[in-house]
Amino acid sequence: MNAVGRIKRGALVALIFLCVAAPSAAGAQQARWLHQASSISALLAGVYDGEESIADLKRNGDFGLGTFDGLDGEMVMLDGVCHQVLVSGEARVAQDSLKTPFAAVVFFRPVFSADSGRIENMEGLLKRLNRLFPNGDGFYAVRLTGEFEMVKTRSVPKQNRPYPPLVEAAKRQQLSTASNVSGDLVALYCPPSAAGLNVVGWHVHFLNAQRSRGGHLLDLRAKDLKVEGMALNGLQAILPGFEEYNKARLCEDREAELSRVER
Repeated sequence: MNAVGRIKRGALVALIFLCVAAPSAAGAQQARWLHQASSISALLAGVYDGEESIADLKRNGDFGLGTFDGLDGEMVMLDGVCHQVLVSGEARVAQDSLKTPFAAVVFFRPVFSADSGRIENMEGLLKRLNRLFPNGDGFYAVRLTGEFEMVKTRSVPKQNRPYPPLVEAAKRQQLSTASNVSGDLVALYCPPSAAGLNVVGWHVHFLNAQRSRGGHLLDLRAKDLKVEGMALNGLQAILPGFEEYNKARLCEDREAELSRVER
C-alpha cells in the first residue's frame, strides 16, 4: 500500500517527507520544501478537480509544474508566473482563480550551477541529471536554460465528466515539435519514498523564451544548457477532502500506467 492509501480520509490532510534534520529556523526549512497539491495517485485515478487555487499555489512557490482542473493544460511556473499550456501547445498566463488537481512548486533558490554538455535525447538528459544530482533518495528542483535544436512536448485536452483514468485521457494527447528554439526546462525529482504522492524520478516541462509555447517534455536535442539546481528538505503534500477524492481507488498499483503517461 502506498503512502496515500494509508491516510485517513474525509478531511484536508498535509503529508510531509523530510530528507534532512530540521534546521533551527523553521521558516528557512519550509522555504526549501516542495509544496504539492493533491497526489499523482489521485490524478492517475481520474480525480481532475482541485481545491487549491493558482493564487494559493503561488504563495507556496515560484517554480514548478502540474496541471489544471479537468486536465485543461500543462502547468509551467517560472519566476513566479504560472503558465497554462493548452492542448494546442500555446501558452498563456494562468488566471489566479483557476484551480489545480495536481501541482508541485518550490521557491527556487539554486545553489548549484553546471553545463549540461551535449544532450541527444530524453534518455541523455535523464542520465546527465542523475550524474549531477546522484542522491536517488533526495528531492531536487532544477532549471535548464538555453538553445534547443529540437524539443518535443505534449499537452492533453480538457476532460469532461465522467472523467477517465489518466492513462486513457493521455491517449488523446497532442504532440508539438519545435526546432532551434530557446527556452527553459522545469525539472523536479522525487525519490521512491514519494511513490503514490508524486512522480518517482524526473518530471520535466518546457516553456519557450517567448513564453508562448510549451508542454510536458517527451524528447529533446540540445547543447550546453545552463543547469541550475537545489536540493530540497522534502515534500509537503496537501491532500483534498472532497467526496470524489475520498472515493477514489488510490491504493491500486498504477506504476505501469504512470510510466506510459510520463514517457
